[in-house]
Order: sequence, then structure tokens, then C-alpha cells
Amino acid sequence: MADLVFSRFGRRSLLGAAALAVLGGCTAPARAPLRTPTAPVGLAAALRDALAARDQAAFTACFTAGARTLGTAWFVTWTRLAEVDLTDADGAFAVTWRVGAEPESSRAELTLTLAGGLVDAVAAATPAPVWLRHACAVATNGPLGVLAATGEADPWLDAAGTAAARVGDAGASRWGWQGDLVVEVAADALEFRHRAAGADVGAAAAYTTRDPQPVVVVDGTAAQAWTAEDRAGLLTHEGVHAAQGTLRDRLPRWLGEGVAEWVTRPLWPAGAAADAAALAGLPAEVGLPADAEFTDPAAAAGAYARAELAVAGLVAAYGRDRVWDWLPAWAASGIDEHEATALLHAERARRG
Repeated sequence: MADLVFSRFGRRSLLGAAALAVLGGCTAPARAPLRTPTAPVGLAAALRDALAARDQAAFTACFTAGARTLGTAWFVTWTRLAEVDLTDADGAFAVTWRVGAEPESSRAELTLTLAGGLVDAVAAATPAPVWLRHACAVATNGPLGVLAATGEADPWLDAAGTAAARVGDAGASRWGWQGDLVVEVAADALEFRHRAAGADVGAAAAYTTRDPQPVVVVDGTAAQAWTAEDRAGLLTHEGVHAAQGTLRDRLPRWLGEGVAEWVTRPLWPAGAAADAAALAGLPAEVGLPADAEFTDPAAAAGAYARAELAVAGLVAAYGRDRVWDWLPAWAASGIDEHEATALLHAERARRG
């Protein structure tokens, strides 16, 4: 199952009216399959050959007349990507792709509805790639890549570059991170959720998933109101999660989020101010946040703030690099949460 990491910014910035309108709207009923929705032998090869030849006519000829718009969207996006591979083995139509020079590919398996051996429709699968129904803008710079169904990729690439530099400066190479940061911007709130593999992302505006390449997925509707500073701040937080990779799965939730918050806090004034405001309403004796608090809109801000305090206390006591190096051991055998709580309280007292 995809690893969902909810962003602090997304939890504090609830989706706007446009996003809520999308969520509240009706969805069209699913079309009845015309035949067993599996890919015929040779379909992937035909699409792959047309793609390699950059032959849009041959590519869209693999689609029915009613699905030509879908074929055009796929062709436009796939020809912009660094690498695409298609397979139809065992009746599963699978697509793997790389946005830029990241070390791993992303993968999606699609359920197709066919008519006469041609693609007539695609199911709204979860996880659904952001290019499923949209021609996407693509921007890359080495291991940084952006795939944007909203049509705006360059501003996100700038933010990804800033975020990747920050994450690198924060010592993420100690976790085996190679500097890659891939961002997908979903067209709207509904498709943002389809990309989330069916999990409830609540009011989040971004999260990190792996399939298997770590990818930061952003709600394009919520992002309309973000400043360049907000984008860079959000991607810094999520970039830490991407850099943690599978280590993130094994850490206590507060510890993984606390590390991302600690890296981001001094670089994102709006986030730091939100942390301070959240702490102001909490009693002095409150301890480490429970996992459920991070997905509760009423408690999430305080949970992220306390997680950051705990990590700040650990770093003050032992140094950043030692704490980073200890994360795998803590993931395997656990951390002394009594000490972490004491350090949280000490850090909060120090900040006044």
C-alpha cells in the first residue's frame, strides 16, 4: 500500500471552495465494459512502437473514435517524459515511466475497456497517475522532475530545486538519498485523491507516496493560492519524507514528521509562526503526539509542532548527524519516548 505522508501545510490550509465543490459534485456512472477489460496481445507493442516513432496518428489509431482525446493526452504526456515502457503480460496493461533522471521508475496498472481490440476507455483506478486523463506539462533538471496536470510545471521545478538543496544541506544523504525529487501536480482535489491509492487524505494538500519511486503529490486546486515561498516550504517538508524512503515506514509517526518539520521550520516563516500559534493553546505538560492526531484537522497543527519540538530537543542534546544516523536503529528497535518527551518539554521551555 502506498505510504501516505500528510503535509503540515496541507492540514492547516483546508481545501478551498473550488476543491470542495469538486468533492461535492456528482460523478458519472461507470461505463459497462464492452468486453473483458484486458489488453490484447500486441496492444502495448503497437503503442510503444508509435511512441518511439513519435507517430501520433499511429498511436491514436489504437483508440476508438470516442477515446481519441484520451489517446492524444497520453501521447502528449508520454512523449514529454524521459522514459516510458508498456507491457500487457498476463492480461494486465502496465505503464512504467520516469519524469527525469530519478533512480527509479513509477508504475501504474490500468484497466482498459476495449472495443474491437482498440482502447475505448480507462477505469478510474487508484492509484491513478496524474496523466490518466490529462495532457501534462513536464519540467526536469537532472534528478528533479515535475509532472503537472495543471499545465504549470516550471514554477514547481523551481520550488523543487530549492527544496532539494535544503534537504541535501540537512544531511539527507545519510539515509541513502541521491538527490531525486519528483513532484506530481494533480488537476484538482478529486484526482488528487484518486492518486492516493484510495486512502483518505482528508484536508491534506500534499503527501508523499512510493510506486516505487518516491513522489510528492500536490493538490493543484489548493496550490492556486500558494506563494513561491509556500511551494518551496511544502516541498522541503515532503522532500524530507521522500529522502527517508522506506525508513519512514518504520519510524514512529511523530519522529518522521518531526524530522521533516525540524528541517523546514527555519526556512518557512509561515510554518514556524503556525507552529508557535498551535503550541500557545496547549498545556505545558502535553507530550508526544499520537498517530491519530496527524490526521485530525482539529489536532494536526499541534501534533506537527510537538513533533518538531521533540526532534529539536534530540538534536540539541546529541547533534543532528548523530540523530540522523540513529534513525535506522530506532526504526528497528524503538526509541526511548520518555527521554524524547523530556527533551520536548526542555526545548519548549527554552523557546519560552
